[in-house]
Amino acid sequence: MNPLKNKKILILVSVALLLTTGVILIRQVRSEPFHIDCDTCIDLTASPTTIGRGESSTLTLKINNTPDSFAICSITPGVISNKKLNDGNYNYKVWPDSTTKYTATCTGGGGKVSDSITITVKNKVPNVPTLIAPPHNVWINYNPTFKARVSDPEGDNVRAKFGVDGYGEFWGNWVASGKISQSAQSISDGTYNWRALAQDSYGDTGNWSGYWKLKKDTVKPSAILDQENGVSLDTSIWVNLSESDDRSGIAQGDVDLRINGGSWKNYSNTINNFTYTGAYGNKYEFRYRVKDNAGNWSNWVYDGSVYLDRPPTATNLSVDEGDYCTVPLRPIFSWTFSDPEPGDTQGAYQVQVDNNSNFSSPEVDSGKVYSSSESYVPVGSLSYNTTYWWRLKVWDNHDAQSDWISGPSFTTSLHAWPYPDFSWSPPSPTEGEIVQFCAIQEAGVCPEDVSTCYDINNNEISCSGKSFLWTFPSGTEFATGTSSTSENPRVKFDSTGVKDVTLEITDDVGTCPRTKSVGVMLPLPRWREIAP
Repeated sequence: MNPLKNKKILILVSVALLLTTGVILIRQVRSEPFHIDCDTCIDLTASPTTIGRGESSTLTLKINNTPDSFAICSITPGVISNKKLNDGNYNYKVWPDSTTKYTATCTGGGGKVSDSITITVKNKVPNVPTLIAPPHNVWINYNPTFKARVSDPEGDNVRAKFGVDGYGEFWGNWVASGKISQSAQSISDGTYNWRALAQDSYGDTGNWSGYWKLKKDTVKPSAILDQENGVSLDTSIWVNLSESDDRSGIAQGDVDLRINGGSWKNYSNTINNFTYTGAYGNKYEFRYRVKDNAGNWSNWVYDGSVYLDRPPTATNLSVDEGDYCTVPLRPIFSWTFSDPEPGDTQGAYQVQVDNNSNFSSPEVDSGKVYSSSESYVPVGSLSYNTTYWWRLKVWDNHDAQSDWISGPSFTTSLHAWPYPDFSWSPPSPTEGEIVQFCAIQEAGVCPEDVSTCYDINNNEISCSGKSFLWTFPSGTEFATGTSSTSENPRVKFDSTGVKDVTLEITDDVGTCPRTKSVGVMLPLPRWREIAP
């Protein structure tokens, strides 16, 4: 066979086959433009598949078929409809308001395939907040910080809104599930209701919580302490307590005790009156304060101190009536102070003198005299020829006092004692000159009574006839007829200078002296006239 001829024959056959095949293919495209014979020819996906409301997600439709083919596709709901798409990936952004299932459907050549994807939209509301602080129905004394525990079923960030009667609403910060705190708010004293509401970051809110009661009190209560003060002769000390509060009420008391000026120490947390038993020889002080139910303490209050002291006493009570010469009827009352407490001394005394043993109307009452002296002389005179009773009360240096202590009774003199006095002439005698001393009236010698005596009725009388005793300096010479017992003696002084002269007069009740000083001078020089 001819090779060339054979070659031509081969070419012709090939062309024929090609033409034949082309006619068949063209017929197929025209009668079946898209033939789907697989399950994975389309794929619908989303990113992300979970979003919050208001957020977007991207749908991706992947078409995978024979080259140069196309399909009529729709994505529902509301994405694309009957759109001619070739092989490839197609992206569509969506903003669903709620969880939505998207379905892609592609058709061609009498075939149809579908694929679906669900985008979840988180739209559950936050849980009802749990209130934490300030505490419910409990009094506070500070600006409260509002706190609540919050959570979201979908794990969103949450914030809380706190509503307070009369003060509007306050927002807290965004937090994950947990504790939300609203900074301290300046709330006036009073009683309020408050609650909380949670909101997620998508604006979803749940329900308000129930109400809690807020009670605020910043006013201090007041306290009063009334205790026994001064000096007590009993070891029991009564202490009265009282208090007041106009809002939250008193919760507790606080009583402190201090002994002998030492440190304060808590004694009791009572608000009730009490009696404290101490020991003699100690000083006790109490202070008191109270706290109200909001935690406000009152100021400390005090009420002085009390010293427990066994009473003093006095012994050796006696009366020294004296001589009634210089200070008539002013006897000296004396005693010895005594105290059972070591170191205590006399701080005061009181003396009463009465002519009745029942002291119904004392003739002398010194009153309370603050002095450590253990003797007393009355200011006023007593009566003569009278029996008197007297008694004494003493206080120690802590002001503890004795009972009345009786002294011995005494009877005063029948009348006043003599009052000696005298004069002399000449008033300025010279050495060796006769000097006339006069104590009583004597005719032609002494013109008047200078000394005074008294009768039984205490009237003034002459001292004539009483006992006289004169004392002169040594070397004094009595004139003839006079002596140291004369009523009106005459004497000569043998020297110059100041001479002390004493007269004592004794009557039926007593003897009183009187001393005076006489100045004796040199005699004047003698002279005579001589004729020239």
